[in-house]
Order: sequence, then C-alpha cells, then structure tokens
Amino acid sequence: MLLSVLYMTPERNITTGAIRLTDYNFKHPDQAMEVDRLGDAAHAQGQIESFDWPGDYPAQDVGKIVAGLRTSQERGADRRNRAVGDCLSLRSGRRVMLSGDRIPGTGESYLCLSASHHFVSEAYGSGGQGSDGYAFTGSYVLMPDTAPMAPPRRTHVPVVHGPQTAMVVGEGEIDCDEYGRILVRFHWDLDAAHSMRCRVWQNWAGAGWGGMVIPRIGMEVVVEFLEGDPDKPIVTGNVFNGKNGVPYELPKHKTRSTFRTNTHDGKGTGRGFNELRFEDQAGAEEIFMHAQKDMNTEIENDASHMIGRDSVEFVGRDRVSKIRRSAKEIVDKNLRTDVGGNATTTISGDMKVVIGMASGEREAVEIEGGVFSAFSEYAHDFTVIANESKGNGSYTMNVRGDTWNRIGGNATEIVTRDKTTSSRSMMFSARSAIMQDAKDVISITSGKSSIQLTSDGTIMINGVHVIINGKRIDLN
Repeated sequence: MLLSVLYMTPERNITTGAIRLTDYNFKHPDQAMEVDRLGDAAHAQGQIESFDWPGDYPAQDVGKIVAGLRTSQERGADRRNRAVGDCLSLRSGRRVMLSGDRIPGTGESYLCLSASHHFVSEAYGSGGQGSDGYAFTGSYVLMPDTAPMAPPRRTHVPVVHGPQTAMVVGEGEIDCDEYGRILVRFHWDLDAAHSMRCRVWQNWAGAGWGGMVIPRIGMEVVVEFLEGDPDKPIVTGNVFNGKNGVPYELPKHKTRSTFRTNTHDGKGTGRGFNELRFEDQAGAEEIFMHAQKDMNTEIENDASHMIGRDSVEFVGRDRVSKIRRSAKEIVDKNLRTDVGGNATTTISGDMKVVIGMASGEREAVEIEGGVFSAFSEYAHDFTVIANESKGNGSYTMNVRGDTWNRIGGNATEIVTRDKTTSSRSMMFSARSAIMQDAKDVISITSGKSSIQLTSDGTIMINGVHVIINGKRIDLN
C-alpha cells in the first residue's frame, strides 16, 4: 500500500534497554527463576534496566520468553512517525510505503499503529458557505517495520484489596492435595463454584518438620491474596461463626486456651477428640491433655517429673515397665502394695531389703552372694505352707522375745560339723520315745557328776554320791 504524505513528524522516545525479571514457584522453591534480556537501544540512556517482580511465569524458560516480549515492547516504542495523508483504506496493522515531496523516509516500509480519518462536509460549496480545506484527511502513527513490535500491556490486572472470608469446600470431610492446599467458596460467588487450590498458612514450615493443621470442610477461613493477585490466594486463618461454635462456652470460660481436634470418619459432632488445654483462672490453673485413643511419648535423653502434692495413676488393663539399667524408688514414709491375684518376683543377682521402724526397732533381710541372714528386733511371723529351702550357706536367726515352732509332719536336722545349744533350762518331751546316738562318745555332765558312754561299750559314772534305786537291779 502506498501512502501519499502531506507532512510527517518523526519522534524518538527514551526506552529501557535491558529487562530483568524474577518470580517464585513454591512447588520448586530452589529453582532459578531470574531472567534478563538486553535490547539494542542506541541512545545515551539505552542501558537503563527495568526490573519487575513478580514476572508472572511458572518456570525460567517461560520467563525468557516473557523477557523477550517485554524487550520488544520497550524497543518498539522508540521510533514513531506522525503523518498526515489522504489514504482512506489505511488502518492499524497494515504496512505502507511513503511517498511525497520532501518527506524523510520516502520509499521505506512502515507499520501503521493507528489511523484517524477526518471528513468535512460541504467542502466544495459555493459562496461563503464553502470551505477552503480538504474534504478528507487522515492522521497516522507509523513505525519502521524493521523495529521490533509487540503490543503494549494495556489491560489492568484485577487487584483484590484486603482479606476476605470463605467457606472450605471439597469432597468428604477433609480435602487437600500433597501441599496441604484446600478448596474454598467465596460468599460473593453466585455460581457456588470452587476456587483454585489455596495454600494454607502454618505456624512453622520446615523440610519435613513444622506445624500442619488442615482446615476442614465447612470451616470459615480468612483468605488473602499475594500482591493483591486474585490468582494467588492464601489462607491465613480460621474464624468461628454461628454454625461452628467455640469449644467452650464464652465468656464463661474466657480464661481457657485450648487446641481441640475432632475425630475424622466418626459420626456426629463431639464423637471424639484430642485436646491440649490451658486454664489460667487464678486458683484453678490447669494443663489438661486428652487422647481419644492412644498416646505415645518418646524421650531421647532424660525425663524429670516433679509433683508438689498427690499423684494418682489408674491403668484400666495391663502395665509393663522395662528399665535397661538400675531403678531406685525412695518413699519417705509409708509404702503399701496390694495385689489382688498372684505376685512373682524373679531376681537373677543379689537382693537386700532393709525395713526401719520409727522406734528404732528394725528388721533387715539381706540376700547377698547366696548367703541369707535375717535379723529381727521386732515381731516376726514366718509361715511355710509348702516347702522351704535355706540353701547351702550360713543362716543366723536372732529373736529378742519368744519363739515357737510348730511342725505338722516330720522334722529332721542335719549338722555337718559341731552344734551347740545354750539355755537357762531345757526340757525334752516326747509322746513315744527319745533316742540319742553318737558314733564316739555321749557325755552328760552336771557339776561334779557325769555319765559317759563310749563306742567300745564302756559306761563311766562319776559322782560324790551315787544312788541306784529300783525294784529290780541286775548286775552282770
């Protein structure tokens, strides 16, 4: 197309010669996102850099395309030619060749960016009603078609001002993806459509550690938008409402701070919960923990528990305690153990039990290295229902008061070495017979009197006065 130009005014605009962009993709936080692009601006300020954040691209390779487009937009705004001519068919987007007397750029190809057409009626009228101008003129904005051309960004991006609340929606009771993102429905959404997945603010977020609480379907959440961009929502909190009430009645329990969950895949509200609660009312301070089912506590090093007053522990079924090394229990006063059924204690090594009384009387039972000794300064009752074995070591029993032994069956005492019995008086009584047998000597001594029986058959009777009484006495 040929354009006859009446006159033309060339323009130059200072444009950015370098573009630098960057962005962030939370799915790949370590991914390099920065891109830059240098243009070919030849003017003195051609190296001025334009930096923009966010670049609104998901990956670096896409960012390079965006940077190239931004560079073309900048460089394409450099050269402009404003011309006036008479080409009625010229419109924006068409290429045109210029013609005209004393017009710079004649014979060159240009791209028409805009065209304005002006018509004047009765331009050829007679008398004073006529016009001395042209019936048609066109105003055009042109640029060399050798320069890069990209349409400028004119569409304004919607901006959301301030936070909003929305309702959590989705499938089931908890709906999230691998990043913990949820779906929400805004109150102004007349179509009741789901939003895109929204990231959820957490109190901590590390590499495999931190906090994680997923808002559940039906909860009301607070949603904000990064950079005000409606395509970048983020959930920053939860709020109670008339349907989702508080865990404890307010303001009655205004001193309570709690974190209470709700059992998933159960039936009905209040079907079960885990809870950590703090009560700060003066005189009623309390820390309360509740586990709906199991509770596991793992401590890698030491543990210390200090209880200022009483402690009560109730175990509904069995209890197992395993200690790999030593155990020590100190009771300043009384200790009572009640066993409703059987009790078994197995000790592979030594055992020592010391029981002290307030009056200074005490009983000590020690078992060390196979030796058993028992010392009693107080009352002691020992009953054997079945068998008792003392072992092969030493056995000592000291009784300050009386002792009484009753044996329902036979009694046998074997002393391998010597035996000594000492008392103020001694009495032997048998319903049937008393037998004494010694392989060497039997001696009975009282003062100056003695009777001695030896194994060779000799019987020796010594005394100051020997009296033998009997109805019949046989002497061989």
